[in-house]
Amino acid sequence: MKQLFISPQFVSDNLPVQLVLPDLNQAKALFAIIANHRDDLKPWMAWVTTVKSIEDEEAFLLNSQQQMYKQKLFLLTICVEGSPAGVITLYDLDFPNHHGKVSYWLSPQYQGHGIASRCLERVLAYAFNQLHLHKLQVWADAFNYKAQHVAQRMGFEHEATMKEELFFNDRYHDMEVFCYVNLAQNV
Repeated sequence: MKQLFISPQFVSDNLPVQLVLPDLNQAKALFAIIANHRDDLKPWMAWVTTVKSIEDEEAFLLNSQQQMYKQKLFLLTICVEGSPAGVITLYDLDFPNHHGKVSYWLSPQYQGHGIASRCLERVLAYAFNQLHLHKLQVWADAFNYKAQHVAQRMGFEHEATMKEELFFNDRYHDMEVFCYVNLAQNV
């Protein structure tokens, strides 16, 4: 990436949170969340059914590190109380056109504490101030109201509904697209 990401610890609803770069040592904890909360995560994320072992999560983290080196994505592990609790990712980075997408997931036990919003706030600042992006999108399943609410809370505006955009779990999913344009950026 253009500049190393450094995230000091912050507190959300009395819980210490830190965004850290991905490391293979996080695979066991992240896989445990996926395995223990598969039914909670599966309706919203197609990849959940493909992660069947710690080795699958290790492969994902290794691939993410390689994609980060190529500046194709920027993934951070969300750590709560010192342990991995989820992931936030900048992806589909298009530097010539100054835009990208952001996605996030968090263990259900830590949802509802403002953690995803606070993490998104920090990633937005990095995307706009360090990567010099102008526009970010969040694509959320039409029925994933929690993900939509996080985006809206952070100032993303509804831009479009993509009908039957993704196919997983044996059905088509409509995706709600939310957009944040950095109006303060000088190009």
